[in-house]
Amino acid sequence: MNLQKNGIYRSMNTTAWKITLLLCWILSVRGLLSYPEYRNRFLHPGREDAAVLAFSALVCLGQYALCRTLTVRTILTVPVLAASSWQDLKWREIPDLCHVLIIFLNLRSVRAEGIYTALFIYAVLSLFSRKGMMGAGDVKLIAAFSLSAGTRVCTATACAALLVLIAAAIKKDPPERQIPFAPFLTAGFILVLFLEAAG
Repeated sequence: MNLQKNGIYRSMNTTAWKITLLLCWILSVRGLLSYPEYRNRFLHPGREDAAVLAFSALVCLGQYALCRTLTVRTILTVPVLAASSWQDLKWREIPDLCHVLIIFLNLRSVRAEGIYTALFIYAVLSLFSRKGMMGAGDVKLIAAFSLSAGTRVCTATACAALLVLIAAAIKKDPPERQIPFAPFLTAGFILVLFLEAAG
């Protein structure tokens, strides 16, 4: 009887822990969307919240339709990426909370290859960041995602760079005006999530 109670108790603890993590994730994504006006906007969701939810739902439906599977990693990571894209578009800044969340949500997928890749990418791209060719937030975003994606992050970054070139050619922006990179990185990262689900 005691063993059964202990088993139930452990199950309740596990469920409670999952619920706690889920609540922390929801509050963190909400915090990302209310940055930098936490006090004024945290309790007042706006259009960006609906847009992030709708975008995340479409990505999840797309992964299930194309890959016949839906990974927990996609469900949790895509809203964070979408929120970071929103912040980059609006404020030209990616909060550090985004990088921390991406690392935390993908801890189970981190391998030695990912650690080496992240260190190498961070070291190389930091040189571009110092010369003003790339934002520091973009560098940290790529490094954070590469911890779990490994060398596949190179594919995501290459796709993002290609999309930026196409967007710049279409918009014909002056060279001195920076284009937010996070939305294009999000597209590349989603491609990697789809490839992992399919493979």
